[in-house]
Amino acid sequence: MSKRKTINVAEVRYTVNNILKDSAYDDDRHQQYRMGMILLLEDILHKTGNYRGYSYLTQDEIIPDCRPGVKYVDGKPNFIDTDDTRRYYYE
Repeated sequence: MSKRKTINVAEVRYTVNNILKDSAYDDDRHQQYRMGMILLLEDILHKTGNYRGYSYLTQDEIIPDCRPGVKYVDGKPNFIDTDDTRRYYYE
């Protein structure tokens, strides 16, 4: 029988946050990939009691020429032409 292995939840969150931020593509296939990462991370965070919420990333926080998670117009959040997979999960 093999030994049980554990993972560091903070490292997983760090890795997924970087993927959600730094993925350079906005097409459907890459959005689905990021959504898969989101679903897996949220499941891990909830099951381990480490879920602290998330915020949408702005244009200044992601790679240039990609759609952000939120745009601000006159200081108010605007979700028109945004990508809801552009997120940052809190520690």
